[in-house]
This record gives sequence, structure tokens and C-alpha cells, in this order.
Amino acid sequence: MEGAISDGVYHVTADGNADYSADADGQYMVLKFWSYETFDKDAVNQMKVGDVLLLRGEPRRIDALKRSENSLGETTCADINGDMAEDGITLAYDYEENCFQEEAENDAYVLYSVGSRKVKLAADFLYADHSSVANPGDPESEWARGDAAAFPDYIAGRELYGNNSYAQIRGGELAE
Repeated sequence: MEGAISDGVYHVTADGNADYSADADGQYMVLKFWSYETFDKDAVNQMKVGDVLLLRGEPRRIDALKRSENSLGETTCADINGDMAEDGITLAYDYEENCFQEEAENDAYVLYSVGSRKVKLAADFLYADHSSVANPGDPESEWARGDAAAFPDYIAGRELYGNNSYAQIRGGELAE
């Protein structure tokens, strides 16, 4: 990643022990940023055998294409050159984002690395653990929350995973 990080919410990964640091100027986390590749709904609907799909910057010729549709006749899934079990590419429709994304075997979307950056924790930094780690087995768990002062003890020994760990960047700093 080069240049300033735009304000926004990002998928991130980090190793709490290795990626946290502090000095007289503040606290820092080295965050690895991840993203999903999205495909325009109309473009996927118009794809045909012989076309070339650009996937993470690499051209992939479409030699076979199988679409699945919902009851309204809308494409919900496109298997390109076989399904995942056949080393093909599966593009699944994301209704919230109104686009297609590459799907992995566990029905999650495929994340790819866009780089890493050392980011300073904002003065008003807050963390929130939205997982059930705080209360295993409780789907309605109380989220663990804290501020910058409590963060070093909380993050020690933890890993942040890209499919469910987010960072809010505000003014170039880690806000949450």
C-alpha cells in the first residue's frame, strides 16, 4: 500500500504479539489490509465462453460457463471453467453489494491482500470484539470493548482474521 489511507472501514489481519508496538509518540498496529474483488452484475450476466475474465489482475479465459438462477430467473452463481472442486472459479451474487464476488469453498468470499501499513492508534481509539470469544457458545455475546489504555493487554496473544476483523481509519489513524 502506498500513499495515505483513505478514511473508511477495511478488512484487516494482524498478530497481536508481533504487530503491536508503542513508543513515546503513541501506540501502533501493523495491519495487513484485505479486499474482495467485485464483478459488475450486468458484466457477469453477459459473459460467454471465449471471453476473458480479469481475476486479481490475471486474465482467465472462459472455456466453460454454468449459471445458476433463482426463481425470478436472475443469475445467482456463475461457475467458470468448472466449480471450485474442479479448480474452477465460482462467482456468487452478493445482494447487499449488488455485485458478484469470488466465492471460496466455505461460502465466504475470497479475500486478497492489498498490502500492509503501520497505523497509529487515534487518541480516542476504541476496540470492539464482535466475536463470541468473550462468551464461547453464546451467539448473543457481550462484545469485549475497551480503549487505547486497555488495548495492549487485550490484543496480546490474539490474531485478527480478515473475514471478520475490521479497522476503521479516520484521519490516517486507527479509530476502531
